[in-house]
Amino acid sequence: MKKVLIQFIKDNKLTFKGTGSSLNSDCVVLCGFALYIGATVENCRDAVPTKGINVTDVCAEIERVYDYAERNNYGDYWKNGVAKASFKYELV
Repeated sequence: MKKVLIQFIKDNKLTFKGTGSSLNSDCVVLCGFALYIGATVENCRDAVPTKGINVTDVCAEIERVYDYAERNNYGDYWKNGVAKASFKYELV
């Protein structure tokens, strides 16, 4: 899972360097895709590059967003290919 998430992060230029809504946006995209492929919150944390980011803030945001995304079925967005217009990934 980690390799798939790392590639997804690279392909979609997620940086996790922002704050506020910028950081939240990257985390929502990552967590929603992770749920789609069956990855865990730990997989998400492990896949995020650590260079040049505030790791503590990013990990906290991933934890918060993943739980919310899971409760609200964010993984479903990726299933029908609608997201394909905006993001690079393979349908599973």
